[in-house]
Amino acid sequence: MATTLTGGNPHIIQLPKTPSDIPSDPQSIAQQWLTSLEVELSRPENLNINQLFHVDSWWRDMLALDWDMRTVHTATEIQSFLRKLQTNAQLSNFQLQDSGKFQPRLENVVDGLS
Repeated sequence: MATTLTGGNPHIIQLPKTPSDIPSDPQSIAQQWLTSLEVELSRPENLNINQLFHVDSWWRDMLALDWDMRTVHTATEIQSFLRKLQTNAQLSNFQLQDSGKFQPRLENVVDGLS
């Protein structure tokens, strides 16, 4: 989904369109992603998160993996960061909220906007 310039003006871009089909179950979609992440983290020496993170992703570590507040940018850097620290951290057993404010859900910013 690349953005494109319109009319030669660098300040006007054509934004990508989101799919019109609505995910049927946000909980199962989030769980599938989280399970995939957990599988990758279970083998840090062969960690490959390219299918799980957008190329331009950000990771904010707030003293969980390293005794330093750190922001990591790009999937490649995130992978390197996790590969280096996962052996000692042993992140596992992730669980989603199944109720309340932080459970996976579909939200529309504005009615009719997709």
